[in-house]
Amino acid sequence: MRIPFAVGLASTLLVAGCMDEAPRSEHQLMLLQLAHDQQPARLLSNISGPGYVNQPMFSQDGQWLYFTKQTGEDALATDIYQLNVALASNTKTTSLDATSAAIAPLLTTATGEFSATPHPTQPDQLTAVVVEPDGLQRLWTIQTRFDPQRGSMVGLLSKTPLWPELRDVGYHVQGNQGDVLVFQLENKQEPHRAVYQNAQGEQRVILRDIGRSLLRHP
Repeated sequence: MRIPFAVGLASTLLVAGCMDEAPRSEHQLMLLQLAHDQQPARLLSNISGPGYVNQPMFSQDGQWLYFTKQTGEDALATDIYQLNVALASNTKTTSLDATSAAIAPLLTTATGEFSATPHPTQPDQLTAVVVEPDGLQRLWTIQTRFDPQRGSMVGLLSKTPLWPELRDVGYHVQGNQGDVLVFQLENKQEPHRAVYQNAQGEQRVILRDIGRSLLRHP
């Protein structure tokens, strides 16, 4: 049995930070294949920048790897891209960029979006942090479908934020009951913090001064 997984690498300590400052290096996203037959891991794909290339998340069926890619000079000029795992696994070259046939944009906006995360109970939905024109960073829903003409998934952004009152979001993890845990950006009153919101919209701070990552435990 062989299992693909993704690793984000960078030449500095800034590996997967929330988008409140400019990336300081060119990042690489590596798709590796592990085997249980004592064979060494094999490099399938090495997705390079320039700029910020990080925050990998597999689709529920494992066919697509979603990631954030910087597409402009501004730190917040990022879009959601996708990697066709099967196509990337069978390509002759392991060095990929945005021009590769295995890579395509999933969603682009005039401002920016990042941290695409598959919905835990809706396989055709993602949630992502969208940077809105006034600078707010809130969670929005992305409805996905396969486009046979493009040979890839396409994303349609919802018309309103998922939780309008939940702001300054960097990372997030959704629960199965309409609840969510977010990494909330620091402000003049509070440092970076983990904030839990239940299905009724009630929020509470779980922990302050947290690191820049949240992961869902199986």
